[in-house]
Amino acid sequence: VDFIQAPPASDDPKIEVKEMLLHTPRQRDIKSFLTVISAPVGFVSALPSHPQGCTGRVRTSIIASEAGCAFAVNGGPFDMDTGACEGSLISDGKVFQIDDNSGFASWGLTKDGRWVFGDVSSLTVQKEQVTELLSGFIGGLLVRNSDTIVSSNALVAQRTAVGVDATGKLLFLTIDGAETRNKGMNITELSI
Repeated sequence: VDFIQAPPASDDPKIEVKEMLLHTPRQRDIKSFLTVISAPVGFVSALPSHPQGCTGRVRTSIIASEAGCAFAVNGGPFDMDTGACEGSLISDGKVFQIDDNSGFASWGLTKDGRWVFGDVSSLTVQKEQVTELLSGFIGGLLVRNSDTIVSSNALVAQRTAVGVDATGKLLFLTIDGAETRNKGMNITELSI
């Protein structure tokens, strides 16, 4: 598990969204968005689909509107039939579920303003006072210490990756795609 100091809290999160076309050896012109949040502490939350937890599928735009969000992105994995969350989810200090078994990488924030990345266990959540936590879907980290991690998973799909830059700014890279049409990126393409 890695901890990185987040920028200090501010009155303005300073959200910048940049639309881009990315390319892989397999596909050209993949529509994507890079969102940079310069002062995210106090503004960023991992929200469930309903206040009582992941009890059904709800559009991200509806969740965002109900929570008064200026920006929202679909985050953690969920069961396509039931909408139930998979992996770990903590929102504003409320633990909805902790996954100590999957080994999926998670992203979160501690009470004292540190980003946390990696396979975050229930012990780490308690010890480090994690107040926001959301699991990824396939495997571990994409990048660690500026080194990309190669994945054996070849599934091409829409993707969302979260990370931080050297100053602790929060980065979201959202890749448009569709699994049924082999559009988007696989995990290794996303990490490069």
